[in-house]
Amino acid sequence: MSEPKFADRVARSTYLAAELSIVSGPPIDQPWRAEAACRFAAPDMFFDESRTEEVKAEFCSACPVRRECLEYAMSMSANQCGGGVWGGMNDTELRKERRRRSTLRYKAKLAQRQGERT
Repeated sequence: MSEPKFADRVARSTYLAAELSIVSGPPIDQPWRAEAACRFAAPDMFFDESRTEEVKAEFCSACPVRRECLEYAMSMSANQCGGGVWGGMNDTELRKERRRRSTLRYKAKLAQRQGERT
């Protein structure tokens, strides 16, 4: 038997997750998840490295809470985040974004210290 097509997996996981979300709902500290395009999708789809581009196109490209999702991922360490797709970025892109933000924070602190000395 062949593996189900990606669209079929999305439809099935959406149905199953919808059944579960009726009971559980989004986490209280993350109310933005109720508006996420992926709110009914099975989480394992976002951690399958061979499908990250499909997931990003299917869910993240037009998601109304993409920025909130990305900020949530940025608030966690790479280990807490566990890879996957968050805010339209795969694991490699998230690591690059963390480094970029860290560099910007460092430069801002350095500039602030230099400004205090003058």
